[in-house]
Amino acid sequence: MLPNMDTAGVIGVVGIVVALVAAIVGYVTYRNQRGRRRLEYLVQARVSVLPAGVARDLEVTHCGTTVGHPAVVVVRIVNSGDRPIQEADFATDLFLNCEGVQAILAATVTQSRPLDFRPHVIIDGTDIRIEPTLINPGDMAQLQVLTDGKPERIILSGRIANLSTFSRRESLPYPPGSGTEGEMLGFDRFMWYLLMPLTLASLAAGASALATTTLFSRIIAISVSAATVVALHLFYTQYLVRRRRLWRP
Repeated sequence: MLPNMDTAGVIGVVGIVVALVAAIVGYVTYRNQRGRRRLEYLVQARVSVLPAGVARDLEVTHCGTTVGHPAVVVVRIVNSGDRPIQEADFATDLFLNCEGVQAILAATVTQSRPLDFRPHVIIDGTDIRIEPTLINPGDMAQLQVLTDGKPERIILSGRIANLSTFSRRESLPYPPGSGTEGEMLGFDRFMWYLLMPLTLASLAAGASALATTTLFSRIIAISVSAATVVALHLFYTQYLVRRRRLWRP
């Protein structure tokens, strides 16, 4: 036993050790989930072009054809896994189905990451076909679609080797920053990387000091607990930043 370590000190150190073990288990779990293919998509916008009150007074045409109920759909597709999807992995094209529309009038890749990632899209009835192409980890493509009729549902489908489903997100991941795309501004960095770590370290140090009575055990408990909570906070912050960055153009 450590010198002058009383029962309360032992309890405090044991608690810290348990926290460290939990962190290690969490990290190992995270590592075990790597090496997977994952393709996610998000319907960022699905809106009618004409407000209900003025639709009867305006006429929209496309290539000489009247569009009864024009709508715009914006979809982002991201390879959120850590393995590339090769062109040879595609057994079929990707299909973006717009259920409930009369027709798809136009489909364009408006933004992408990297800039030279420009999948070829083809309009096929009420589907948009995306031809096979290399999709590296972190690649993102944003499609803007003009439809006749507001889609009831948007579904991404297709057959890719070792990828059974396509995950649909209901919203963008939590943004640690207050920028328009969740990016961190100056005040956000101050809060997340300075103020919050100092606050958490102070709380952890205070709790550890209350759990111990001898000077030696207090020094150990305060140092380890403060360092642990700060490290976990910074690790979690970086995780949030990387996750949201995947969805930014």
